[in-house]
Amino acid sequence: NGQIEMPNMDLEMPQAHHFVLAYDVFTDKRLHIRAEAYYQRMNRVPVGADTSTIYWIFNDIQGYSTVPLTGGGQGRNYGLDLIVEKFFQDESQVRVSASVFDSRFRVPHRDEWFNTQYNSRVSASIVGSKVWRTKAYNKRILATKVLFNGGLPLTPLLDVSEVNSVFPPEDIENPFGESIQPYIRPDLRIAYQ
Repeated sequence: NGQIEMPNMDLEMPQAHHFVLAYDVFTDKRLHIRAEAYYQRMNRVPVGADTSTIYWIFNDIQGYSTVPLTGGGQGRNYGLDLIVEKFFQDESQVRVSASVFDSRFRVPHRDEWFNTQYNSRVSASIVGSKVWRTKAYNKRILATKVLFNGGLPLTPLLDVSEVNSVFPPEDIENPFGESIQPYIRPDLRIAYQ
């Protein structure tokens, strides 16, 4: 009919409460240790107004929605982070970090918590570099990084044998209910500066 509809103009701003307990120390041996426990609670998160869907705005990669929303969603994130870093006199370093966490959301018309798209539950990395100085004050650098991720969640597909669609239908009753396999990614850097 040529009219512009903007159904989401009156949504309230989402609200978040963060609680963090951290321990952070540098030792005289060039060692840095940081441990952190955190809890985050989110309220008034925009979710799909259509109760036949389980749509939560923070799972949308684009960050905006094309469907009518209401502000009744909730979210919670909690976890433990640990970082250990060792610095050497020649500018070399080693860093080990690990996180164990849980990230979930809830819509008002369902009384259960679902995984967010980021809930891989565990993530870790090891980063190290060795620096050699030359007589001309240049540097030769050898660095490596190894990442581990527990496997990002994805929404399973429905049986597509009877569907005539370009896009396979997702099981909207089970958002992010399955996960890809955990993965390890190594990187190597060689540099001359």
